[in-house]
Parts: sequence; C-alpha cells; structure tokens
Amino acid sequence: MRRVSKFVLRPLVVGPLVAVLVASAIGALALRGGQTAEPTGTSFDRSALEPDFIRAPYRAPVLPTPTPTPAPRPAVKPKPRPAKKIGPNITAFRGLGAWVDIYDYNDVVPEDAVADMQAKGVKTLYLQTGRWNTQAKDPSNESFEDATLVARWLEAAHAHGIKVVGWYLPAYDDLARDVRRTVAIAQYRSGTGQPFDALAIDIEYRQQMPSQTAWNAAVAEQARQVRAVLGSKYPIGAITPAPLQMEVRPQYWAGFPWVQLGASADVFMPMAYWSFRDDCSSNPDHCAYGYTKGSVDKVRELTGRPNVPVHVIGGVANAVTTQEVRDFVSAAARAGVYGGSLYDYRTTSSDYWAVLAKLNG
Repeated sequence: MRRVSKFVLRPLVVGPLVAVLVASAIGALALRGGQTAEPTGTSFDRSALEPDFIRAPYRAPVLPTPTPTPAPRPAVKPKPRPAKKIGPNITAFRGLGAWVDIYDYNDVVPEDAVADMQAKGVKTLYLQTGRWNTQAKDPSNESFEDATLVARWLEAAHAHGIKVVGWYLPAYDDLARDVRRTVAIAQYRSGTGQPFDALAIDIEYRQQMPSQTAWNAAVAEQARQVRAVLGSKYPIGAITPAPLQMEVRPQYWAGFPWVQLGASADVFMPMAYWSFRDDCSSNPDHCAYGYTKGSVDKVRELTGRPNVPVHVIGGVANAVTTQEVRDFVSAAARAGVYGGSLYDYRTTSSDYWAVLAKLNG
C-alpha cells in the first residue's frame, strides 16, 4: 500500500472541521438571541422565524361579565283569610208550609195532620205556641198554650220529615214577657228531646200599646232582645203586615221599623192576604198576583236588603179561588221567594195543594 503524505491529509481533515465549528457558532448565536448578518440586497422577514405567541401582542382574555346574584327576597307570608261567617240554618222556611194556630188545637189531630201534610208536599209546619194572653195548661211551661200538645206536633212532624217553626204573637205592653215567651220556643225540648227548627214573631197586634211610636219602638226592641239572647246562629223569622196593606193606611203604619227588624230577623214573612182587598177589578196590584209580588218586592226595598229571604203568606185560604192560588204561586215564583204558604192548613181546600206544591220548585 502507498503511504500518504501528512501534507496531503491535512486539508481533508481541517476543512470539514472548520465547517462544523462555523455551523456550531451560528447555532449558538441563534439560541442566544444574537443577530446574524442578513443577506446583502435582500428583504429578510425576521418575524417569520418567530413563534406566533411572540409576534402577536398579549391581550388578556375577555371573560363574560358575571350576572350578579340577586339578594334573596324575604318570604311572603300569606295573608290570613278572614273566617267565613256561618249564619243560621234557615232551611225551615224553604218551600211549602202549612199553618196551625191555637184555635186549631181542638180540631186537628197532630199525628193525622202531619201525615196528610207530608202527602201534600208540605215541608214545614208553622205551629203557634202561644200569645201575650196565653193561659198555659201546664203552669211549669207558662210560655206555651199547651206544652203537651206541642210535643205531639213536634214529634209527629219530625217523624214524617217535616220541619217545625214555632211562632208567638206579642202585644208589646210587657216586653220582658214577650221576649221570654219567644225565646222559650228555641229552648223547648219535647219528652224525646225534639226541638223546634226555628221561630217566628207574629208582628201585627197594636191595641195594647199607648201610641204608634211606642209600638214601633217595641217591635224593634223585642226582636233585638230575642236575637241577643239566642245569638247569631238561631234562625228567626219576622211575620209582618204586607207592605201593600200598609199603603192602604199609611198613617196607621208610619214608622214601621223595617230596617231595624232586618238587623234581627233572617227571613221576612209578609201576610200578603189579597183576600182582604175588594178592588182587584180596578186595581191589579190588589189581585192575587200583583199583591203577592208587590209585597215581596216592597219588603226587600224597605228592609234595604235586596236579597233577603222571603216566605210569602197568602190567603185567607177559605176566601180565595183556585185561579187566585195559581196566580199567587206564579207571582211567588216570579219574585224568587224562599218559600210560601196559605193561611191556614185547616181551611185550605184539597184542590189547592197540588198547585201549592209548586212552591217547592
């Protein structure tokens, strides 16, 4: 093999070595951020060599504006509802009624009568218990004409599903007596514990009082005292003269306490006895229809209570005709009465009951 001269081998070794050293130096300068010479006569974009995060200016990220959390609202306490006022149960005055007064005591057998009433559609028996001049058969029950007979009526009526309203006729000359005897109706119990379902005050007798003014005041006061004793839940009816009767003799009835009675009574029961009027042919308001509807409408107007329940009483039963009874029932329906009846049970013709039963509708 031929020996190579040292002079010949040196360039071969030194050349590559120099190239390596130069490249290393350039790389070191680049890593240290040093600047290298740009080529002469050319445009050199240094940014092309820089990463994007260095070229772009720093901008803080835009965060969404937080929605402020509203302060919790205080809990709304519901307003307490006022207690519902529960009035008296006045259903004893609803529908068809039948009247028995103390003059019927010796002529009508309670057990037979209530069976007949039930068959004819009667819903309520209106039974007179006494009056201002009652002479009680039983001194222990001085408020009742005949307490033993009253017990029979009560028990027989209730056994047949008929309610009983006791009614009393005051004279107002002895207010304590009249209040006591009226309240006694609500407090009464038969031997088997049967009570009356309601009471009514028969407001018509004036002869015992010294003046019209005194009578009017006593009418209102007696009803007020009865209500005060019995409280707000006991049902009370006011049996009154018909307003159209009052219009015939306005001076005689002036000052009648309609509004004051309205504060004490739950139901008004005008005695719309068209049979007492003899001018029907010339005055339609005094015929059965006009007298009935007119009296009901006037009661509501005079009491100031347009929706006051009214049980209208027609009659007298033995002085009317079948056609008049039909007109009476039609007027009662037209006036929107709560109930109705003819006075009284014993004198009502059997021909009338089928017509009267429509008062239950």
